[in-house]
Amino acid sequence: MEEKPMAFAQNTRDEVRYQNGDGQIVGALAAQPGMKQTTYIKTNTVVRRLTPVECERLQGFPDNYTNIPWGKKDTAPDSRRYKALGNSMAVPVMRWIAERIDWAMASQIAEDTHRPFYTEPDLF
Repeated sequence: MEEKPMAFAQNTRDEVRYQNGDGQIVGALAAQPGMKQTTYIKTNTVVRRLTPVECERLQGFPDNYTNIPWGKKDTAPDSRRYKALGNSMAVPVMRWIAERIDWAMASQIAEDTHRPFYTEPDLF
């Protein structure tokens, strides 16, 4: 029987804990992995670090979005990619927040001018 992937983190004291208690939901990515906390994934008893592409997918970015030219090289080192991803915000969440702000503003405008307002955007 194949095991479900499990996410866990290791902190600076080498303590290991499952994310969300059961490993089914991963927490925020650290801006500087290795300094405070590193997130790993376990699949079929093999433990490995998340790749930059997996981190990009978790944040809602297209594959290789952070792989830009760095210095005189055509690609960025993984450390810079991890840092950029750790300092970013999840695209789907930011989109949802922007839609809610837009909806609230449109509702207020409609209320102020006595015209029908827009329908509420879909929740997740």
